[in-house]
Amino acid sequence: MAGRTSSERHAIVFIDGNNFYHNIRSMDIKPSFVDFYKLSELVCQHFNCIRSKTYYYNSVPSISDGEKMYMII
Repeated sequence: MAGRTSSERHAIVFIDGNNFYHNIRSMDIKPSFVDFYKLSELVCQHFNCIRSKTYYYNSVPSISDGEKMYMII
């Protein structure tokens, strides 16, 4: 690619919403206080790479997991 040196490492950050939500809640942090852009940049900085994109994804629980679990989300 033009303008890119061979030493540059690029990354795409994937955030598993369900996993993230439950882990952040267990640390007594309100999920709405998290800036996903800043979090993605911090992760990429730690691994010395350039963030290309960030994807946040979630899944809908199956009703077979139980009505209580289904209604939480």
